[in-house]
Amino acid sequence: MVADHRLALHATLPDRYARHEVLASTIDHRGRLAALVADPAQGFVPSPDRFWLRPPPRYDAAAVICDGAETREIPLTDLDQWFTHIDTLACGFHGEFEPT
Repeated sequence: MVADHRLALHATLPDRYARHEVLASTIDHRGRLAALVADPAQGFVPSPDRFWLRPPPRYDAAAVICDGAETREIPLTDLDQWFTHIDTLACGFHGEFEPT
């Protein structure tokens, strides 16, 4: 039997993440939103020739997974890479980064 899933064109994070910077996000094949978010008070700066903000050399972030009304947050501390893309895999999440 084939699962009844509709592709989602967009998604929104819960209001409690309104003050956070979204560093990377995607919507997976199940319609879940996966986002990497961080508090901008850590010292993010505009990236030259890009529209996003560059994090400081070390920063804290969170992977947020929203599945309907359920939200799961995975804290990530002391990151030293700049993630610009996030993707979901059958076994978990995969991130791409640019050197800082």
